Amino acid sequence: MKVSSFQYLAILRRSAWPIAAALTLAFVQSPAVAQTGASADDETIEEIRVVGIRRSLDIAADIKRESDAVVDAITAQDIGLFSDNNVGEALSRVPGVLLEREAGEGYRISIRGLGPRFVRTTVNGRTALSASGGETGGGDDSRGFTYNIMPSEVISKATVTKTTQAWEVEGGIGGVVDLSTNRPLDFRPDGENLYFSGTVRATNNDLLDTTRYRGTLFLNNKFSENFGVFIAATLDEADRIDHLAESQRLRTFEGDFQAGTFVNGSPLFEETEIATSHFSGVRYQHQPIYRDRETIVAGAQWQNDSWDVNFDWTAGFEDEVRDDKRFWFNMGDMIRRFDDTMTRLTIDTGDANPDIAEPTEGTLVAYNFDGADNQRRLQPLANGLYRRVPRTSDVNVGGLNVAWNNEDWVIAADLGFADQKTERTLERLRLRLDTDYGDGNGQPRLDSLSGNYDITSGYPIATIYDANGDLLDPHDVSHQHVEQLRRTITNEEADDKSFRLDFTRALDDRSDGDLYSFFDAIRFGVAWNEMNFLRRQIQKQHDDVTIFDVNTIGTVTATGILPDVNVPGFIHSFTVSDIDDPVFADWLGNPNLDPTDPASEYGIQRNEEFDVTEEITSFYLQGNFAGEGPVPYRGNIGVRYVETEQSNIGWIGEGDENDFLDSTSRKYDHVLPSANLALDLSDDWVLRFAANKALTRPD
Repeated sequence: MKVSSFQYLAILRRSAWPIAAALTLAFVQSPAVAQTGASADDETIEEIRVVGIRRSLDIAADIKRESDAVVDAITAQDIGLFSDNNVGEALSRVPGVLLEREAGEGYRISIRGLGPRFVRTTVNGRTALSASGGETGGGDDSRGFTYNIMPSEVISKATVTKTTQAWEVEGGIGGVVDLSTNRPLDFRPDGENLYFSGTVRATNNDLLDTTRYRGTLFLNNKFSENFGVFIAATLDEADRIDHLAESQRLRTFEGDFQAGTFVNGSPLFEETEIATSHFSGVRYQHQPIYRDRETIVAGAQWQNDSWDVNFDWTAGFEDEVRDDKRFWFNMGDMIRRFDDTMTRLTIDTGDANPDIAEPTEGTLVAYNFDGADNQRRLQPLANGLYRRVPRTSDVNVGGLNVAWNNEDWVIAADLGFADQKTERTLERLRLRLDTDYGDGNGQPRLDSLSGNYDITSGYPIATIYDANGDLLDPHDVSHQHVEQLRRTITNEEADDKSFRLDFTRALDDRSDGDLYSFFDAIRFGVAWNEMNFLRRQIQKQHDDVTIFDVNTIGTVTATGILPDVNVPGFIHSFTVSDIDDPVFADWLGNPNLDPTDPASEYGIQRNEEFDVTEEITSFYLQGNFAGEGPVPYRGNIGVRYVETEQSNIGWIGEGDENDFLDSTSRKYDHVLPSANLALDLSDDWVLRFAANKALTRPD
């Protein structure tokens, strides 16, 4: 048996967990000493310290109030007490943040209605990378961060900045989310030097009949007033299941309906042209999702009166398998080609739209049809699909930050690195209605079909009968054939190297009345980063229907689809051919062979192969001001200059050598001014004004 590098890594990670837990327990063991014999008169209460959720809310409010820009924040106590699966779900509690969910778990976020590609995510101020969006990773939204790989327990603070300041990283029109990990010397400043905690949670999924576990270990140790370390680790096993029944793709249709056709209960007296909107089909889906996620965060901090040195690293590992089974009734061709076979129509006139090019009567929500034969291309009427998507993702982000200060200057340097690696496999087995399906005497039985479609109950119902009036059973695959078998393997790699140098100069008391004396401090600096994004894809596909016989292939049944729906005709279970049948495994072969090797039957998908390098250099200058006056005020004014150089290598077409793009490049720059003003009207009210120019780079 061959084991891939991803499998070796997974085995190593799982074997390291018991060792790490044992070492942690051995490290933190210490004797407990009880204090006895003290009287009430000897006890003096010197301080009352508020902790828990109330304290965390106070901290978040202070962050929001004291910031010059428009920000929101949640702190570790918030995240720790919420039953959130990941940081994205915790961020959904922030005003203006919308969470996108996929299969029941928070996935990506939008800020102020602008999508994930317009949100920049950083970890401790450094760019965070993740696999590109979508379950099959089509390449769109590749700048958006997928939060499902970042559990909530490993983050101490999440800050959402909705207006920019010149010193902050650019790249998010919607906003910037910065995830902060722990600073060892800042943790529990009035508490013990050694802090250890752990949590364990078990979840039972009765739909899948599985029990999975989630555990977190956290250790922070201050070895002295100047040096401390911390480590946090999370192991999360999660099984989910996605059941779906839906009508698909609303389209517009204009047809000539025969006299006698019932429309909303009344027969037509003559042939009538009717324009309606209609759904093209009905889909039932059964998709279990199995996921294991491990995240490790570590950091060290050293400081004295002038220096503050921080090192941190975050590593995430995720393994996921989607076991997706679907069954379709494709009704679109029925409506468009067989209006003369329609016998009863129900049109919802409340959805009539007179503004489109062809005004419609409304939406066709129910109809009966009779006599549609295979000579009129009814082949794609019903089909099944078995699609499995295994995915492995690794994410890293970390770096070194060094800050020096005296009474007048603060100088900070940051060196960062981030990368992500994803391997995604798509195995797809698609079935189609077989017009050669016989009745036992070698004669086609699908030469004349009838049936109905109805969503008036609120649930999509489609029923199809053959020429003998027998139901086309969704559990009988013998009337289908294998139309397509495909395996696609996509590898993505991205890395980001960054450096920034920041200077802050405190200014003397303002006395000269000139513009320079208006500012309390000036900030200026330079930042540089280089990002590379690479995608490679190989594929093997078969469209020859004669090579596989569905009658000799194993099947798998999807059950339990919305069991509480008690509507006649609703499909609660269906059967499709099993993609794990050995005949498919033999045909799919060994994908580890080099696609350029003549022995390999996998081809390189040139239209999905590209390499993009992006180098960004930026400079900024910002002045901070504050004053008392009748109304205390504070804020900043600044400008950031950004220059982007991008080079691309890729293909156009299907991979002909003449279509290869050896290298294309472009260079563009932006000047991004910003201004932020906060007026402290009272202890309870702050009035803010902000104006800025922001950018989001294309995918």
